[in-house]
Amino acid sequence: MRAEAGGAAVPLADGRISFAMRMPMGDHRYALLPAADGWAEAAVVLPRCPSGQVRWFATVEGTVAGTPRSARFQVDLAPPAARSAP
Repeated sequence: MRAEAGGAAVPLADGRISFAMRMPMGDHRYALLPAADGWAEAAVVLPRCPSGQVRWFATVEGTVAGTPRSARFQVDLAPPAARSAP
């Protein structure tokens, strides 16, 4: 993810991202680490819901220019790719 003001990247201090579903699926909180060109990233692993639901909600939080900010996004996981036979 990347925070911007006027089309330019701005630093996101203490950036973090968390994921939740409508049903409890455990704790999925990750720190966002600085990356190239003003991006922040995290390596995320989310389980597949046994019910077949694919919709997660991601909440990004951090501080931009001394002001706490947050944004919520809907994330639909793609089904796993079919594996070829050995």
